Amino acid sequence: LESLNDVLPSCEAVSCIPHSLDALCLNNAGLQAVKDRNALHCFVKIFTSKLYLRALANDTPPSLAAGLDELMRHAPSLRGDGVDACIEILRAIAAIGGFVDTDSKQSQNESDGDASVLMEADSEVVGQQSEVATFELGQQSEATPSEIETTESFLLEYMQNAETSRIFVEKKGVEAILNLFSLPNLPVSFGGSSVAHSMSSPFRAFSPSHAIPLSRAVCNALRKSLASTIETLNVLGGAKLSDMGISERKKLVRCLSSTELYLSLSSVLVRSTNTTMTELSAGGIDVLYDLGKVYREVLWQISMYDDAKAELKKDETGANVTHGSANKEGDEDSTIPPVQYVNPV
Repeated sequence: LESLNDVLPSCEAVSCIPHSLDALCLNNAGLQAVKDRNALHCFVKIFTSKLYLRALANDTPPSLAAGLDELMRHAPSLRGDGVDACIEILRAIAAIGGFVDTDSKQSQNESDGDASVLMEADSEVVGQQSEVATFELGQQSEATPSEIETTESFLLEYMQNAETSRIFVEKKGVEAILNLFSLPNLPVSFGGSSVAHSMSSPFRAFSPSHAIPLSRAVCNALRKSLASTIETLNVLGGAKLSDMGISERKKLVRCLSSTELYLSLSSVLVRSTNTTMTELSAGGIDVLYDLGKVYREVLWQISMYDDAKAELKKDETGANVTHGSANKEGDEDSTIPPVQYVNPV
């Protein structure tokens, strides 16, 4: 069990973990040891570290999910720990991508306000550790799409079990997945990538009995993303996107990208379940109105960009014509025979 902290970064070694744990859990002593050591927590490091990206390529994540599902069948008491490990993986990837949990931060601030003076020294130590962890996570931010892809492939297979998916939904695992749709450190082109389109796959694995909480979580995320996008567009005030500051422009692009992902996910769920449409229409026409406003603003930006592009092309064409005329006159002067300037006398 101690060797799980430093597993070799190879697909063979990683794939052996579920089978090894399954063998240890054949008796009560081994099962208790696995629980006490929190052995399933080793997958958090495996799925969130660059070191294991190559080991998780191809069919390794589905194979791991199948092995863990077999482990849960033999040791049902570990099912909750397995779901906790999955949610911790999602939260770690969100932290790598720059996500900040405002609810946890607010509750932490409230608890800090009520804390005694004797806890201040411990808080400083925790803060220093947090800064070190944030720096380490920042070094891995560029690998976030690959980590998302391997985790989504793992969850698609792991959530096939109805009991596992039920515990995952009850522990707010759906919200943890939705947080990955709006990570600040993701590339701007992430919304149109194959990884982004595959992020809706785990939602298809949930059973129909979880359709209501699933649809509610997705629709709430879409509403929040639309509200944030409209708020940023109001700051723009119909001006060109290029006229905004770099930070405001980056924020708007991120809002539009996350809204695109939430909208794509909602369209997938609308085709598969009826509860999503019911949830979307629960607030009247607010969602459709907000979508229409965002769509108009995007079309307006595209039209202004096309006009600016046409004017720039026109200016370049005029400059080329003027330059061509000047060159033509110069060529005519240079082609005059030198005899013309020779005094015949």
